Amino acid sequence: MNSKIFLATVVAATLTPAIVSEAAQGPFDDVPANHPYATEIGAMKEAGIITGNANQFKPSQAVSREHAVLMLSRALPLAPIRDGKIFLDVPATATYADVIAKAYRAGVIDGAGDNFKPKQVITRAQMAKMLVQAFHLQPRTNKGDFTDVAKDHWAKDYINILASHGITTGDNGKFKPNEPVTRAHMAVFLQRAMAQQTTRADFVGQWEGTLAEAMLAMQLNITQDSAMISIPAQGIKDYPVTLEMKGEVAVMTVTLGGQVMTLESTLADGAMATVFKQNDQMFNMMFHPVEPEVITYEKVTVPVEGGNLQAALQLPADVSKPVPVAIIIAGSGPTDKDGNSAIAGKNNSLKMVAEGLAHKGIATLRYDKRGVGVNAELLTTEEGLVVEDYAQDVEALVTAMNKDARFNAVHLIGHSEGAFMASLAAQKTPVASITSLAGAGRPIDQVLLEQLAAQSTEMVEEATAILAALKKGEYVENVSPAMQSLFRPSIQDYMISWLAHDPAALLQQADTKTLIIQGENDLQVKPADAERLGTFTHNKVVYFPKMNHVLKDAPVDREGNLATYFNPNLPLTTELVPTIASFITTK
Repeated sequence: MNSKIFLATVVAATLTPAIVSEAAQGPFDDVPANHPYATEIGAMKEAGIITGNANQFKPSQAVSREHAVLMLSRALPLAPIRDGKIFLDVPATATYADVIAKAYRAGVIDGAGDNFKPKQVITRAQMAKMLVQAFHLQPRTNKGDFTDVAKDHWAKDYINILASHGITTGDNGKFKPNEPVTRAHMAVFLQRAMAQQTTRADFVGQWEGTLAEAMLAMQLNITQDSAMISIPAQGIKDYPVTLEMKGEVAVMTVTLGGQVMTLESTLADGAMATVFKQNDQMFNMMFHPVEPEVITYEKVTVPVEGGNLQAALQLPADVSKPVPVAIIIAGSGPTDKDGNSAIAGKNNSLKMVAEGLAHKGIATLRYDKRGVGVNAELLTTEEGLVVEDYAQDVEALVTAMNKDARFNAVHLIGHSEGAFMASLAAQKTPVASITSLAGAGRPIDQVLLEQLAAQSTEMVEEATAILAALKKGEYVENVSPAMQSLFRPSIQDYMISWLAHDPAALLQQADTKTLIIQGENDLQVKPADAERLGTFTHNKVVYFPKMNHVLKDAPVDREGNLATYFNPNLPLTTELVPTIASFITTK
């Protein structure tokens, strides 16, 4: 045998036992590698949260209340939330007096009256409360419900919160709330709590949500260094937000115009469950990540007054032969081509209509109105804008589609105010048909007053006076803050032009094939509107009993109905697209 090879083999054999011994060594002499909690204890030792004496940890020894507080103070910054308190049994000279005082100011401990009982062994129930308060843990859906924790046990909620986070699993369905916490178990509980601790990095990204009670859409843009909020309906864009982490809760504070708003958010299934607070009011809302748009359409640019209008041409799979094309016109306010509103939020209703019709062999062209989305620059000021401006954009799109050899007929689909625009555009540019989706059948002043009546009598009184003046072509200077969104001076030209038309008479004058569709659960436009449209035009009205204003099945109650306005995952009313498709393709 080669002597060099033999020497190498002997050296390897000599080292092997030492390597095995090293691998078997645990974090402490009395916590070997095969100890059931060696990993957790080792992690806490590495983090400097636990220490031993002469490399002994004494894992089975019970933990005193003061030592439990000491470990927590090493694990967390324990920011103060209240004034301090002097415990009679914790003199200023006590070893851990500063740590105990800090924990009290942070709301982690409360003590028993004027005493803290620092040397007393901490029970598992007391530990549960301490951890929940220190890490600001919020309840999750899965709870513990241990057999030895009575429903009226003072620590039941704390114990269930720990269980819902997987920090405690119990022993055969029992939690043993009155048993002392060992040093090993304290290390495990701390390690599990810290391992799942939420940080600012988990909230980084762009988020969108809607405050349902006010139908107010909001966006958040959070980075490692900054946080900003946008509320389009109020003209607020990228306004600075103070973000502070309190355990797993991201507390965002907005100070705006002397008003303070706070948003307390926790992560849940990829979303942010948020408690919105302002002026002693508190509401629950959800923020979801802003998903990048998936382009499934052909981008089209059409010359219009003042520039170029960008639009989305959704094509069916087969355009080898000419197919019908329908121009989809969105409703009032800052509503985009997909049917989403900067005020009410994201529901993707018109996007779903377009994609559904494409599967039926019908092309569609949908677009952000001038002043909205990608076409925002086409409207530099609200002053002077009239309904005819929007109608002229529709006329330009009809002309462009008529020139495209891929299409054999141009149809219009108008949603809400978009139905009115379809009728107005058809006065000058003939189309193959008009589909009215939730289109008003009465003059807009009647519709607005009916909508306001459901909210406030005072609003109706002011609105009635303003509308009467506008209907006569008179401008109104004094408009209350509550009425600014509807009647601010800059949009009074638009309102005057709108009030000059009766939508039912306008649709009749369009003199084209017409389909009127109305949802009976619509909170904004009523079946009476559809009935009036049908009476004027002598066309059949199709009613969908469960459909609401965003073209989706909705519950009768107002809160549940409005919730569909910002749920992009909720499908359209089942028969909506087939009904439109059949109407367009039937001669």
